Amino acid sequence: MNNIFKYIGYLCLFIFSFIFFLYWTFPFSVLKDRIITAAEQQLGGQYSVKIGDLSSSLITGVALKDVKITKREQDKTENVWGAAKVKIRTSLTSILFGKTNVKFAVKNQKSEMSGSFKTAEEGFSLASSLSNFNIGDIGMFSSDDGVKLVSEIDGSLKLNINKRQMIQSSGSADFSLSNIKLKAGELKIGEGINFTVPELIFSKGSGSSLKVDLSKGAIHITELKLADGDLKLDLSGDIFMSQVLKNYRMKPRQLFLPTLMKVVPGDPSL
Repeated sequence: MNNIFKYIGYLCLFIFSFIFFLYWTFPFSVLKDRIITAAEQQLGGQYSVKIGDLSSSLITGVALKDVKITKREQDKTENVWGAAKVKIRTSLTSILFGKTNVKFAVKNQKSEMSGSFKTAEEGFSLASSLSNFNIGDIGMFSSDDGVKLVSEIDGSLKLNINKRQMIQSSGSADFSLSNIKLKAGELKIGEGINFTVPELIFSKGSGSSLKVDLSKGAIHITELKLADGDLKLDLSGDIFMSQVLKNYRMKPRQLFLPTLMKVVPGDPSL
């Protein structure tokens, strides 16, 4: 019996030493270059990916710091997305069987997003939760001239997407749209066209929300509400899906136009 415990101890020591050796000698710089190359190939030639630092996170995970994605437009470089810290962890089974099954966490100042992503033959599934999520982290919602859309969004998202039969997809979203505003600044459109954009507040506090259900071939917007801001919005409706995007149809159940007129000066009949 003592010999059995001794052999088990030797086996555990060997496994621990092997894992420690792999961790100590793993070429993280090479892995970082490969991640950057793979990401740029997927995004296209106009995009550039930068990672400040990459290190291990547990056994099957990596931690990335100062991640930035930029896009080159002629002689101009635009920020597309950035995060102070990104953690990605995959499961041992996905490594063994070559399938994508990862958990992720993204943090940028107070903005946080975490969840999981898994692929299948027919499509993929995504589950994510947001905490103080800032839309401004996405470059398309901000400019270098000061105009920037910022937010504090909390909530959850679940998607099961069937790429072969989109109408068989399912999912749900439930978000609290807190403190969304467009900061004032200069906006450039084309060559030599500049104008000043004033600050526009879309929502304040916790009275704004977005609730969506995806089922039976339709996207059901059960609630889209913006409250206590410069723009008041209350909308619900259905978007009927199709295999072709141009064939999607929207059927509103409650229009926002009468509510919008309350904050638009002039003749309501216009």
